[in-house]
Amino acid sequence: MFSNSGGSGPLQELDTQQVESKSHISEIYGNECQAGAHSRGRVERALDTAKEWCGADTDADWTGPLYQSANCIAHLYFICERLKFNRQLE
Repeated sequence: MFSNSGGSGPLQELDTQQVESKSHISEIYGNECQAGAHSRGRVERALDTAKEWCGADTDADWTGPLYQSANCIAHLYFICERLKFNRQLE
């Protein structure tokens, strides 16, 4: 569970929680990245930043069948680091 415990930043006054769960292995795999030519580079740069942030292999392709999972990690990076959301994992 991901929750705000106060602090400073754009979400400081919110008491929010973000939960992501999968109950079946088949839900982990999904469609590959469907971004068009205009957006593809931006998506790949965001995923590369998330890979570095979480210590993943930077050569791994996160745009394939595990794109949905990779996108969740990229959103977590964005919330924690870019929005400076004071995070607490429980």
